[in-house]
Amino acid sequence: MRRRLSRAQRGLQPRCDQPLACQIAAQFPRRKPQDLEYQGDLLFGRRNGRLFSPESRKGHSGPLLHTKFLPVEEIREHHDYAFSVQRANSDAIFGHWLQFDPSRPLEAIREFDRALAASAGFIGLCVNGQVTRVPASDPRWNPFYDLAKESRTPIMISTGLTGIGQGLPAGGGIVLDHGQPRHIDDVAARYPELRILAARPAWPWQDEMLAILRHKPNVSYELHGWGPRQFTPSLKAAIKGRLQDRVMWGCDFPVLRYEKLIQDWESEGYSDSVLRKVLSENAKKYFGASG
Repeated sequence: MRRRLSRAQRGLQPRCDQPLACQIAAQFPRRKPQDLEYQGDLLFGRRNGRLFSPESRKGHSGPLLHTKFLPVEEIREHHDYAFSVQRANSDAIFGHWLQFDPSRPLEAIREFDRALAASAGFIGLCVNGQVTRVPASDPRWNPFYDLAKESRTPIMISTGLTGIGQGLPAGGGIVLDHGQPRHIDDVAARYPELRILAARPAWPWQDEMLAILRHKPNVSYELHGWGPRQFTPSLKAAIKGRLQDRVMWGCDFPVLRYEKLIQDWESEGYSDSVLRKVLSENAKKYFGASG
């Protein structure tokens, strides 16, 4: 009896129900981690010292693939490379947010557990319901939350409008509602001991997100992906007031540049005390960092 070869053994991409991820990954052969640059769980290749991606053929830069949709053996390889870079540069790299595909729960949980024990700085789970097509409130995420609670590590949950898929037919198949803040509210209510970090300004549901932050003390807020000048008036007021101890800034490099964002934060009229908290002190306290 002949043994059936897997798709990977036959040189084929694994089947998945993520059209956007499959479309991107199919355009490139497998690449070594050393040839790639990480932005979240997006990978960018380098060609002659410059970033490239599928859109590079048109003169643009964009994402190459998501690590969470790779075969688990390749995910481990990329994680191990990222961990080794962190260990060699711990003064500059605090740690990693990892993303997984919850439709492969057993291998994903095992890899998350392995990463938590890797001694590679901070390790946390980022849940992106829009890209995985599994909103954060879906029970398929529960084993991940249980492991995070057991290991006392926070969970980052993306919310609001995503730039991924914008301009593509049907938005790349992404359902924006999978990033609605109510999914964060659901998880926070069911897991009161779990520390949740909501990620990105939650427009067009910003006031709903602010209500959740007011109601659920186990939810904090990280604001990458937008410049502070674009925040809604209600968000700006909350940063100056009741949320000043629970908000931390974020970038979105290389889409946004650190120098420009810092200048914009400093130009928005926040007090020196609030800026110290948002730009540094809140994150140090949240992650238990020093220095």
